[in-house]
Amino acid sequence: MLRKGYVVYLLASFENDVIGTATLSSGGNSRYPFSTENDIILGPYFVLPEYRRQGMASTMLNQCLAIYKGKVNKVFAHVYFKNLASINCLSKLGFHSNGNYMAKKFSHKLALSGDGTLILMEKNI
Repeated sequence: MLRKGYVVYLLASFENDVIGTATLSSGGNSRYPFSTENDIILGPYFVLPEYRRQGMASTMLNQCLAIYKGKVNKVFAHVYFKNLASINCLSKLGFHSNGNYMAKKFSHKLALSGDGTLILMEKNI
């Protein structure tokens, strides 16, 4: 389990090149009111464009989640509602939608390029 307030940054590599990143944060704080101290928040995560649609994101995220299997209750991820590739990737990993919500001004600046609507996805691990 992550200590409260901590963030872990993970790098994914392929043939000695960094091709992606993933961030895991502790739950149970005011930024993530839907979570408890026994949960973690996945994201943002990113894979370089030339490595997308090859299963790299799924592999990277599976390895991230394996670190915390049996140590936390749930993993939450927030995804911009038009990011179908990410929604599909998370769905294949066993995440399900927990509804839509609006991003606040400070949080999720990347999602605010649109109307700020995010999908909250979760998975028990």
